[in-house]
Amino acid sequence: MIIYRSLFFIFLCLTQLFVCQSKTDFDALYNQSYNKLYQNPDECIVLTQSNLLNVQNTDNFLSLQQIMGQAYMMKGEFVQSIRLSL
Repeated sequence: MIIYRSLFFIFLCLTQLFVCQSKTDFDALYNQSYNKLYQNPDECIVLTQSNLLNVQNTDNFLSLQQIMGQAYMMKGEFVQSIRLSL
């Protein structure tokens, strides 16, 4: 009985380890860009442009482009914001 409990505990620990590592680098970059959006739109644009160079997934690319569009809108550059949003 003790062996089964210890094996079950090890199994739970391993599954938690894999779940914790399931977040990708993109999630961290996206959150960093999003946090900069309202603090400093200029810095957000620079950060997002550098992140766009490394993105391979189309959905991720569009998400970052949306953040850039919002950052341009926060700066008051509405034409550039519309260009990125379309």
